[in-house]
Amino acid sequence: MNQKRKLELVREFIDRGFGRRRIAKALETTEWEARSLVKKVLGTKRPRPKTSVKTRKKVRRGVLEFPSSSKGSSETVIKMISSSEEDLEPREASSHVTGLKVAVISDIHYPYHDEKSETLVKMFLSDYKPDLIVLNGDIIDCYSVSSFQKDIKKKMDIQEEIDYTREKLMQWVDNFSEAKFTYLEGNHENRFARIIKNNAPALAALRTLNIADNLGLDELGIEWVPEWQDMQIGSMLFTHGHLVRKHGSASVRAHFEKYGCSILIGHCHRLSVSYKRTKFGTHALVENGTLCDFDVEYTKFPDWQQGFTILEFDGNEFAVTQHPIIDHKLIANGKVYTV
Repeated sequence: MNQKRKLELVREFIDRGFGRRRIAKALETTEWEARSLVKKVLGTKRPRPKTSVKTRKKVRRGVLEFPSSSKGSSETVIKMISSSEEDLEPREASSHVTGLKVAVISDIHYPYHDEKSETLVKMFLSDYKPDLIVLNGDIIDCYSVSSFQKDIKKKMDIQEEIDYTREKLMQWVDNFSEAKFTYLEGNHENRFARIIKNNAPALAALRTLNIADNLGLDELGIEWVPEWQDMQIGSMLFTHGHLVRKHGSASVRAHFEKYGCSILIGHCHRLSVSYKRTKFGTHALVENGTLCDFDVEYTKFPDWQQGFTILEFDGNEFAVTQHPIIDHKLIANGKVYTV
């Protein structure tokens, strides 16, 4: 193709809104040649980069080179990272089916849970069919080994709590046999280890005293993630959480300040999704809800929300959808679930 014909096509492409990358692809040439052709068509030259450093030697393609110091022969190089979005090009719209489907459930607090809300979640997930169910901590309450003052009406001992929770976990696995399960340790599961550490540290090494072993998670096919580990799927970090702030979304923002990435937490019994854009990308900050009973002895009218979170992944990227349960009603995906 001769130069004249190339220039005619470039003018046509510019009129159609093509960027230099798309022009290069259409002409089957390099982006450098496409840039040169665009400059000839437009009849303008790119302005020379400016710098306030008077000692500059020369500027080339975003790199400043300074003369060598008289005291040494090493050269100082400062890289200039552009934040311009001028090269973004229009693309044709397309769609495809998402990959991994993840459901996240936090803070059930067996046996002090809300049975109706748990039933609604199972009804929804039976329709949704997740690939992975993440049990994001405080699934068992371990109330009987808590260091806090006890309510004498709650009479289950720790073995009864464990047996009850194991039975509930068996039901989850049976109901969703096609899904994988991951269980992240929360601060309530950690009560089990703390009481042993504080009162009988010599017993801490016994394998049968581990909460995961007592729940029989290996036998149920549930992967256990201890509290000193976190789990990451794509660019989303999952952790039960350990920081609580007064207002919704503030707790997960405190975690973001520590981790600096997309993060999902439980622990605070609230529902919220917010986003934070930095130079390194857009990050999702997610607080997952609870399925516990709101009638607790240590506070009145807690600012909690029942519900759960769904994430759908496309490679490392994902979309977040939260489903609140209000007055035992769940509205989701064109359906109303009630009990």
